[in-house]
Amino acid sequence: METSDTVFGVVYSPTWTTWSPPYSNSGAQAQFSDSDFFNDSFQALWNTGQDTSGNAYRNDIGVIGSFGFNLVRLYDWGATRGWNGTYGTAHINFLDYAHQSGVKVVVPISNYFLSDDTYAWNGNDPDASYSFDSAPSDIQSALKQFVSSVVVSGDIHPAVHSFSVGNEIDINTFVGQGSSGAVGPGSRLARVIWWIVNLQLQISAAKYRYVLLTSPISNADQGDPSSGNPPLSYWFQAFLKGVTTNTNLPEGTTGGDGATFSGTWAGIGDIIGYNNLWYFNSVNIYQVGEGLTTTLGQYDSWSSNATTNSLN
Repeated sequence: METSDTVFGVVYSPTWTTWSPPYSNSGAQAQFSDSDFFNDSFQALWNTGQDTSGNAYRNDIGVIGSFGFNLVRLYDWGATRGWNGTYGTAHINFLDYAHQSGVKVVVPISNYFLSDDTYAWNGNDPDASYSFDSAPSDIQSALKQFVSSVVVSGDIHPAVHSFSVGNEIDINTFVGQGSSGAVGPGSRLARVIWWIVNLQLQISAAKYRYVLLTSPISNADQGDPSSGNPPLSYWFQAFLKGVTTNTNLPEGTTGGDGATFSGTWAGIGDIIGYNNLWYFNSVNIYQVGEGLTTTLGQYDSWSSNATTNSLN
C-alpha cells in the first residue's frame, strides 16, 4: 500500500462489553493487562486454525480482509511480549497474517507511555528540543523495544502502515494508567511530539523504511467552527507548529488550568533533522450528516460544497 492508495479502514479491538483492564503485570490476569490481543496468546481471535478440541479459530483478520477492508487500527501493543532476551517477538505472526490477508496495521504506542506512572514519564517532560536523552530511561527503553517489536528481516514489517502515538490526548488525561494522576495538555502534547520525533530519528538512523506517524485525537479538534470567532486553535496545528502560553486550548480540551496552554513547546516542523512529511493528522469523528461535513470542511474543501452527501 502506497500513501496515495485508497484506504478502507476499521478499528480492531476484540474486547467484550464487560471488559475492564486490571493493569496487572503478574499472575493469571497479566495477559489482560491491556487491550493488546494481537499477540500469539490470542491467535484464536484473529488467525486461522483450531484448538486441541477441534474448535475453529475466529479468523477476524481474514474476515476483515474478505470484506474489502485493507487497514486496521489498534489501541494497545505490548512491545515486550514474547521477549527473547533482545526484543519482543509475539506480534510477528499477527503482522504476517495481516500481510497475507492484504491488511495493513496502524500500530499503537499505548496511552500508558504518555502517562505519569512510575515507569513512564513519572512527572517529567522532554526538553525543548525533544532530545532522546531528555526522556526518562524507561521511556527511552520503551521506544527501542517498540521499534524492535515490528522489525523482521532487517526492516519494518511490510504489514505496518503507520505508528499512532496515544489516543485522544485532547480529552484523555491518563488517570488510571498505572499509578498516573492527571497529565496537563501541554505535557501531553510535548510527550507525543517526543515520541513522534524520536521514532522517526531512530527509524532513520537504522535505515529502515519510513513509516507514517500520527496521534489520533477526538472531536475536540473542531476548534469552535459554529462561533466563527477567531482564533480557532486545533491540535494538528499544535503538533506541527507548536504552542506558546498565548495559544488557546482547542475547543473541548480537558485538564487545562485555563484557556491557554501553560507552557511553550516547539512543533515537529521546527525540529532539526525531522521531516514533518512523515506526520499525518487523524481525528476520531463521531458525527453524521451536516455536522460531519462541517467538521470535514475544516480539513478538505470538498465537503463544504454541499450540505448533504454520501456520508449521511
